[in-house]
This record gives sequence, structure tokens and C-alpha cells, in this order.
Amino acid sequence: EFIVKKKDGFPSYQLGCVVDDHHYGIDLIVRGDDLQASSEAQIYLAGILGYNSFVNSSILHHRLLMESGSQKLSKSAGSTSLQYLRQHGKTPAEIFGVISKKLALSKPISASPDLADAVDFH
Repeated sequence: EFIVKKKDGFPSYQLGCVVDDHHYGIDLIVRGDDLQASSEAQIYLAGILGYNSFVNSSILHHRLLMESGSQKLSKSAGSTSLQYLRQHGKTPAEIFGVISKKLALSKPISASPDLADAVDFH
């Protein structure tokens, strides 16, 4: 069981994500391992809503990226977003370099195929 409508009347995270992703035609969803249960709830909701495109999306989960120590890298915790980095002039290669450091990879990456090889998605 999970919440679909918050006390303030707004949709919950679960429902909001499903509706947004369906509306924008998102077909690749990449999240941290900590959101595995959320993905399962969203697939269930999408099925009830008849959002087959969401149900058929590729959903990948990866180990968490850490900001420092035991703090996960997360927009909700105030971490810098990819959009912010791009708006402030960071190149894709520089952003992949930041990701390499956060993952503590032995070899820096500079493109998405390298990232896919370096991260254990499931």
C-alpha cells in the first residue's frame, strides 16, 4: 500500500511521477536502488491508469551516488542537478567526470556508453 494523494490534496510522488512521465513520453527511467519499491508502485499505478507506455518503459536502478560520507546525491537533498551544471557551462565530458568521481571509478568516463559499462544497472 502507498499514498496517491497527500493530506494537502496534491498527488503523491508515486502518482506525480507516473502522470508526468506518461505525459512527456518518457521511456527510459534511471534511478538509484533506493527507489526500487517506488518503481514497482508506479508500474502498478500505470497499469491501473492504462498507461501502457509507462509500463513498457525501460527502468534501470543503480547503486547510489554519494555526495559525501553517507549523504546520497539527491535533488531532494539539495544536490546540484545535471540541468544546473549544463546551464552553468559544464560540458557533457566534465559532467561525466564528476559522475566518475562520485562513483569512485578507477578510470574516468567521458560519455554515456562508458557510464553504462561502469555502472551495475539492474
